[in-house]
Formats: sequence, C-alpha cells, structure tokens
Amino acid sequence: MSFAGWLLVAAFVVEFLLFTFLRNVFGAALSPVVLWLAGVGVGISGLWAFRGRSLPVLRPATKAQLISAALLLGALVAFGLRVARMLGKVPIDPALSDVIPSIEVMVQRWLAHEAVYVPILDFGYIIYPTYLPLTWLPFVPAELLHIDYRWVAFVGFGLAVAVGVGLLIRRQLPLPATLALAVVPLLLLQAILQTDPNTLTRTIELLIVGFYLLLAFSLWRGPWWVQALCLTVCILSRFSLVFWVPLWLAILWQQQGRMVALRVTGLVAALVLVIYIAPFLSHDWGAFARAQDTYTGAAIGEWEQPPIGRPEHLYRGVGLAAFFHRLAPGDIAQRVQLVRLVHAGVCVAVVVAAAAYWFGRRPRLDYRIYGLLTLKVYLATFYAFVQVPYIYLTLVGVAMAWPILLLLRGHGPDEEPELLQASAEVS
Repeated sequence: MSFAGWLLVAAFVVEFLLFTFLRNVFGAALSPVVLWLAGVGVGISGLWAFRGRSLPVLRPATKAQLISAALLLGALVAFGLRVARMLGKVPIDPALSDVIPSIEVMVQRWLAHEAVYVPILDFGYIIYPTYLPLTWLPFVPAELLHIDYRWVAFVGFGLAVAVGVGLLIRRQLPLPATLALAVVPLLLLQAILQTDPNTLTRTIELLIVGFYLLLAFSLWRGPWWVQALCLTVCILSRFSLVFWVPLWLAILWQQQGRMVALRVTGLVAALVLVIYIAPFLSHDWGAFARAQDTYTGAAIGEWEQPPIGRPEHLYRGVGLAAFFHRLAPGDIAQRVQLVRLVHAGVCVAVVVAAAAYWFGRRPRLDYRIYGLLTLKVYLATFYAFVQVPYIYLTLVGVAMAWPILLLLRGHGPDEEPELLQASAEVS
C-alpha cells in the first residue's frame, strides 16, 4: 500500500478514536475540529491514494475466503446476541428518548389508516412528526410481528455489512488484509457499545447507516436503477446528502451519458412522488416546513443554558455548534439561525469545490471513487456543522469511511492496469 493509502488509514483511525474512545480528549473546542478534519482527511488523502487506479477487480471467491466471510458474519451474529441481552435490559421509554416511541406512533397510525403527520400527544407534551417515510416504514413488519424495532435497525445494518464483506472477499486480497478490513464494522459497533450505548438502545441510527453503506456500494458496483433505489432510500430517511445529489448526477451525466443520468433522476423523482408526496405531502403541503420548524424549536431547547453546567449535546466533542453557542452574537434563536445558515453554506461550498475540481482539473480518478470520496467529505462536513451534534447522527459520516477503505490496494494484482479513458483523462 502506498504512503497516501497509509495516510488515509491514519486519518480514519484518528476519526474513529475521536468519535469513540478519545471523544473530547482535546476539549470541547479543539476535539470537534480535529474530528471534522480527520473525516475530511479520509476523503482528501483518497485523491492521492486512488490516483490513476481503477476500481478493484472482483473475482469468484475461493472456498477459504467463503469460510472467512462466514466466520466474520458469524461474529456479527454473536455480537447481535450481546445486543439482544442489552436491549432486554433497556426498554423503550419516551421519558428517556422519544425517537423510537415517535416512530412507533407513526407506524401505528399508518396501519390504522390514520393521518401520520399530525401532532403527537402521547408523551405528555406536543411533538410534531418530523421523520420522512423511509425512516419509519421499514418498521411496519416489526409492529405487525411484535418485534423490538431496534432489531430492524441492527438487521438492516448487518445486511449492509454482509454486502460489503461479499465485495471484499471477491477482491482476493491476502487473508490478513481481508480480515483487517472486514472487522472494521464490528470494531465500530463494539466502540459504540462501550462509549455511547444509547445509540443502539434509544435510536434506529444503525438502519440509516446501513442505507448509506448500501448507497456507497451501489456507486461503484450497482447498475443505474440500484443507485436510484439507494439514493431514494437515503433521501427519504436521513436526507443529509440532498446537496450532494446534484453533483453525483452531473458526474453521471458526464461519465455515463445523458440517458443514464436522466433515468436515475426520473426513477428517484417517481419514487419520491409515490412514497412521500402523493400519500402524505399532497394532503398537507406545509408538513415538511413544519418539520423543519420543529427541528429548529428542538435545537433552541437544546441550546438553552441549564441551571448548572452547559448544554450537554453541544459540548460532547463531535460538532462545531459549541463555537456558535459560545461566541456568536444575539440570543439563542438568532445563534441557532446563524449556525443553520453557515451549515447550509458550508455544505454547498463543499459541493461547489468538488464540482470545480472534477470538471475543471479532470483528476486521474475513477469517477465512482471520486463520488465516494466527495460523499465522505460532504457528510463529515454536514454533521460537523449540524445545529445539534448528537453523537448518533455523527455515526453516519464516520461509518462512510469503511467503503473507501475497502477500495485500498493490497499487495496483489487486484486492479486493472489503467483507468478507463472515460473516467481518467489527464488534466
């Protein structure tokens, strides 16, 4: 592996540690900055690590590799048994977190043919449903079968990991490298279990991570319709990537032609229409705007200074909102509005810079690899500047390093000798 490849690995290790075992180690001011820069560093170092190289060639897996994959997936199942014991001790309680209880209410309303996006009064206070359909629709089977919703999230994550491991073993890397790469999701789960178990017991974030991992795999291995499906699932669950999507469609237009880009766009638009706009938004066009107002109101509540100490979620070392809370002028509402504007501006700036680099410099990178790298940088930035940097939200951006690590070159001849001309013109 090249020096740039090791630099990429080092950036991920720093990001991983600052997100888990070394969270806030540099203090509430410096820690989120280093975490963000490490996440961005994963993407930037990839520009050199993958320069002039095509995507890995996938070959039929050998028997030994299949056995290794089975053992790794068995380890994931064993980890699931540990999670099961933990979930049995931590009931779903709206007094602790209203994330899963709100999803339960939305699912139950939908099954009862009731309006979903109306205020929830079940918890002793008013909360407006903010979750998009593919955040709660996957839990309909769990409701019908009386299964703990958190298991759906864990299984969804496990399926995405299985896809990644399946791609990895077909690279036929040396066994130590294969095991080292394949074990990353398990290490991430173990670290979360030790440092922030609430992510597993009070949220369904593992499912969202699974969605984004599948999107990453579809960018470099999936046909256009699989990409469209994965884009739709991400947009209609945690729509963090909304500013990045036009960049990817523009790159697709350039590299695969107008028809492919239009097919992806058309299928995504049709699915958004069928899943969200027609059944829900068309009955109340103000629902989406009210959801955003609810997020802002919740952020203001999180930013309010408690009688003792400071706002917990702003100073946990994973987001830059603490700077705005402490240094920005105006009252709390004005400071929250400022961070929202900066958040949007920085995300757009990342996309514009990535577009300018690709279309202006024409780097010697496979366009699919470039798409993954820009998505990683974009998500690291999105979650660094989010108005309330909950730890579980940041998990999505951190986990997106794994698909990039899976592309690192081993010692064997697992790549084509040169890039396709369509995606590797020299600047």
